Amino acid sequence: MGKVAPPRRRNLHSTRWHTLCPSVLRARSTLARGAPWSNVAVSTARTPTASVLIPAHQEESVIGRCLDGLLTGARPGEFEVVVVANGCTDGTGRVVKGYGAEVRLIELEAGSKTAALNAGDEVLRTFPRVYLDADVVVTAESLRAVAACLDSEHPLIATPVRDLQLEHSTVPVAWFLRTWEALQRARQETIGTGVYALNEAGRGRFDTFPDVVGDDRFVHGLFQARERRAVTPSVKVWPPATLRELIGVRTRVVVGNMTAGARVRQASERPSPYEQVGSLLRDPLAVSGLPLYLAVTLLVRWRARQRVRRGDLSWSRAQRRAA
Repeated sequence: MGKVAPPRRRNLHSTRWHTLCPSVLRARSTLARGAPWSNVAVSTARTPTASVLIPAHQEESVIGRCLDGLLTGARPGEFEVVVVANGCTDGTGRVVKGYGAEVRLIELEAGSKTAALNAGDEVLRTFPRVYLDADVVVTAESLRAVAACLDSEHPLIATPVRDLQLEHSTVPVAWFLRTWEALQRARQETIGTGVYALNEAGRGRFDTFPDVVGDDRFVHGLFQARERRAVTPSVKVWPPATLRELIGVRTRVVVGNMTAGARVRQASERPSPYEQVGSLLRDPLAVSGLPLYLAVTLLVRWRARQRVRRGDLSWSRAQRRAA
């Protein structure tokens, strides 16, 4: 069962890091023996299992897919879902209103993800809290696994495993992403899934969301590797379709990192460079994509430096695709 949010507690010591949460594995073991979900899942009491906050800017084409994914299979009242539509001039709000009492809609005039995150956080009443991008799909089953994973007094962050949907992506994009994912595994990073969740102690690591491009990198930087949890089932992520879109998105990320400065921290427990190389070499296809990855990365960094010099901090994102 989720926890109703009292005043934030002080930070506590962390626990050991595992690839998959033991509590989730125990639940799977129980199911494998034929036990019903009612014996292992979260209670359907009035308090929601988790709160889900979705900041949405011009997401008319994909917000319905996102909400359908998390509400299908969910019990009534199992999740507190809040969508903060910010600066929307399309039909995002209209689509959300179609879900009635299942989803609470907050509308902000200005387009700002930071403002949307902070406005939504003010009204959420349950822990753990799931921060979800409108263009990805996570299921109720995955949210239950996340909630079970974060059932701890120690500060933790959890992220479902990423499942890239490459049906619309070109071969160079898929090749780049294979190497990128291998490097993330080598560094024990889980950034770029479009969703992360914090328990109460984890949310206590910071006050309000700072005005940075890339809230996920800011939040992940507050946690050591042993405080991170990766859970299954996965989250479906639709990457850019073309190399041009990919370069635009990656440039925006690097611009955000450059301008965030000291507000974005790197966890100090990264594997050594030798360990990272060893991990990468275990994936021959990822190694074969290194030349393309390095070329794109160098171009992106050059473009990002040019934008910062010009003071161009505009938002770049891939085209939204509903299917």
